[in-house]
Amino acid sequence: MNYYKFRPAYLIFFFHFLTSNLQSVHAQDSVYVKANAIPVVDSELLNQEVYQAIKGFQLLMIGELHGTNEPAHLVTALANLLLKNETGSILIGLEIPSDEMEEFLADRSEKGIRNSSFFKAISPDGRASVAWANVLIKFMNESRVDIFFYDITKNEAKLGNRDSIMFTKVKREMIEHPNSKTITLSGNVHNMLKPFRGQPKMGLYLESDKALSISKKTLSIRHEYGAGEMFNNMGYGLKINRSDDSNSIYARSVDHDCYFMSLPPEKAFNAVFFTRKVTSADLLNKN
Repeated sequence: MNYYKFRPAYLIFFFHFLTSNLQSVHAQDSVYVKANAIPVVDSELLNQEVYQAIKGFQLLMIGELHGTNEPAHLVTALANLLLKNETGSILIGLEIPSDEMEEFLADRSEKGIRNSSFFKAISPDGRASVAWANVLIKFMNESRVDIFFYDITKNEAKLGNRDSIMFTKVKREMIEHPNSKTITLSGNVHNMLKPFRGQPKMGLYLESDKALSISKKTLSIRHEYGAGEMFNNMGYGLKINRSDDSNSIYARSVDHDCYFMSLPPEKAFNAVFFTRKVTSADLLNKN
C-alpha cells in the first residue's frame, strides 16, 4: 500500500505548522473557549447540544494525527447521533484506497476487513488500525449507512495531486447520494479549509465546489488533546510517540475532559473536538 512517497519530514513540518498556526487564531482565546465549549460526558455518545451544533452541515470531515483512537470514535459517535435524530441516510468515507479494500467490498464482514490488503499490509502511518476497522464493523450492515473509500489507488498515484483526486471521489459519492449527509475521516492536512503550503487541500476543494454548493454546510473538525500517546510515524519510523499539549489554550481554558466547539468562520478548521487524553490505536495486523 505504500505506493506514494512517504515523507516523514513533511509530517514534522505539518505538525509544527498546525500547532503554530492554530495558536495564532482568535478562536484560541481562552474567553472564546470558555464561552463556546460544549461539554461531552462520553466521547463515544454525543449529546443533543452537539447535535444542534452540527445538524445544519452536509459534510463533516474529521481530521486526525494517524495512529490515535479518538477521531475514529468520533466518526461512530457522529454517525450514531445523526441516525438517532434524523431519518435520512449517511455516507462514511475513509482515507483508504478502494483497490486495497476489494475483499471487504466483496464480503462485507470482519473476515473481509482482515483479508483486505490495506489491513493485512504493514501500515506505514498507523491508519490500518483496530479503531478504523471498528468503524467498518459498526456500520457495514447498517441499512442507512453507505461506506466508501477515497484515497488514491496505485494507478492514480502516477497522476499526482492526491488531494484533487480524493476530492473528486468524495464529490462523486455526494452527488450520487444527494439526500445523505457525509462523514469523512483522514489526516488533518487533507481537511483544511485554507491552502497548505500554497496548495488547496481536499477540504477546500469540497467546500468551494460550485456543483456541491456546500460552502456554508461544510464542517472541518480537528482533534485536539491534552496529552497521551499515538502509534504513528513522526519522522523516525512507526512507533509509539508521546505528546504533552496540556498547556494549550484548549486544555487549560476549561476543566472538561471532552468537549466540542465551533470555531469562527474562514479558519483552516471550523470546529474542534477535544479530549483530555489521546490514546494510541493498535494495528489490526500487528505482524
